[in-house]
Parts: sequence; C-alpha cells; structure tokens
Amino acid sequence: MARKRRKIPLTKRLETALELPDGTLCRSFRIELSGNRRAVIEGCRRILQYDQNCIRLDTVEGALCFEGDCLRVNCLSGGSAVVAGQIATVGFEGE
Repeated sequence: MARKRRKIPLTKRLETALELPDGTLCRSFRIELSGNRRAVIEGCRRILQYDQNCIRLDTVEGALCFEGDCLRVNCLSGGSAVVAGQIATVGFEGE
C-alpha cells in the first residue's frame, strides 16, 4: 500500500534549510519580553496609539496593546519595535 506524503509548506522548508527559528518566515509576529521593563516586537507595521500609559501597535495579525507606566517606543524600524517602561499588561486584539 502506498503511503501518502504530507506536503511541507515552502516557508517551513526554507526555515529548515537556512537554519532559522520556527515561525521566522511565516505571517506572524514575535514578542520577546525582558522582565516587565522591555519588549521587542517583530512583525510590527505601525503605531496605533501612543501615550505614557498605553501603546498600541499594529502587527501582521492584529493590534498589540501594552499598558503600564512611563511607556515609550525606543525604536521602530524594519518591521520591529522596542517598547520600554514599566509594562503591567500585554493584550492582543486579533483580526
């Protein structure tokens, strides 16, 4: 009996061939938190709301909301953003 091959998506094959972390080439965003003081977001398109208590970012999958005190965006370039300050909550509003 012939065994059916499961088709592996091109992005997954490229990630494997280039030894990239899983999810690098797919349509998603990534958050890296350093305690409650710093967040690096990859897959960010623009800033939707900006004040010292709330920062909302538009990502490839929806809006990402940071709430806290003394919040600021240290860097926004190349599809990445860095949010710094005292982060109390992180929320997601999917598309």
